[in-house]
Amino acid sequence: MLSGASGLAQRKERAPLVAVGVATAVIASFYVLAVLAVSALELPVWRTVEAVALLTCVAALQLLHSSRTTHPLIKQLVPWTLLLQAALIAVGFLEFHTAWSGVPGFLCGSLLLQLRWPLAWSLTAAVVAALDVAEILLGLPVLEIVYVSLSTLITGLVLFGLAWLGQLVHEVHAAQRELAHVAVLKERLRFARDLHDLLGYSLSSITLKSELAHRLLPSEPEQTHRELREILQISREALADVRAVASGYRAMSLSREMAMVESMLSAAGIRSDFTWEITTQLSGETDTVLATVLREGITNMLRHSTAETCTAKAVQTAGAVRLTLVNDGVTRQAQPDPLGGSGLGNLSARVAALGGTLSAAMGEGGRFLLEAEVPLHGAGGKTEPARPWAPESEPAGFPGDPDGINPVPRL
Repeated sequence: MLSGASGLAQRKERAPLVAVGVATAVIASFYVLAVLAVSALELPVWRTVEAVALLTCVAALQLLHSSRTTHPLIKQLVPWTLLLQAALIAVGFLEFHTAWSGVPGFLCGSLLLQLRWPLAWSLTAAVVAALDVAEILLGLPVLEIVYVSLSTLITGLVLFGLAWLGQLVHEVHAAQRELAHVAVLKERLRFARDLHDLLGYSLSSITLKSELAHRLLPSEPEQTHRELREILQISREALADVRAVASGYRAMSLSREMAMVESMLSAAGIRSDFTWEITTQLSGETDTVLATVLREGITNMLRHSTAETCTAKAVQTAGAVRLTLVNDGVTRQAQPDPLGGSGLGNLSARVAALGGTLSAAMGEGGRFLLEAEVPLHGAGGKTEPARPWAPESEPAGFPGDPDGINPVPRL
């Protein structure tokens, strides 16, 4: 499997070189045929050398024109190189006549490659017409004139097509490299976004509960023990989050996140009022995105406010689910741009990807409102009764919950 993939990658890397090699081989073949045609005339050696020199210059100019180079200096010289190639072909035809009849195809290919198409096709037709006139003046048979004309046109089209094919191969290869680069950047962005969204909340919870455990240790060892167990649980979930980010997907549950957040806010001394009004099972995409919105909202609340109360409400509407999170204790200096940070900016992109909307705004009395609304079933899902959120229970994973799914009674 790996060797096959490696071979495919190597073939893709060689594709531009192969395209250039094929075009060069065709030009070289036409060059050799022209040399053989001149050699068959049994001319004096010096005239044969002259013919080969002229053909070599014509072929070299053809290679230059077929390369379609974008160098500014060469682009400026293109009109002159075309004129030079035309002059060399004309001189050769005047000296070697019918033995030179296959060479004008080089000029047709160069014209089609280097000039704009209306002008290129007009000049190509003019070259073929001039060749016909010259052959008529030489008294060649009609069939031979038609044959030479078609041969010249076909040679030009072949050279033109191969050069364009090589250019397309180069462009496709460059596009593939660019797509691969974009894919790497997108994966890096996903990784950074998931780390921020998933671990920000967990680390904030660990910090908060660690501080609380430190304060309670001398006077309330039992509650300290409970807080340490929750820290351990959150740490395990953070580790699972990191592994999920590495694997590319992290499924989350809004109802479970609400239970965990309620427990954490209670430990922090923040009054909470969470409402669950959803009667159908959410799709995996919708559930995960809304749970992520809740996490980021709570993380921002803990970092940027001195909240005393927090309310969250998950409501099912016609074909959608709306999550509303409100907390107090926020100053305008703490959050000058509600959607400008990387966290809420990431959330906005996640929600928009499901066809939903995300809004955040400062209210009166230092209150901050975060609201997300996404389609009920995301990309499509089976409607099932929802598992109710249980505010009177601890998060899953505590002792007495061996499968890590169902909530267990408070300790």
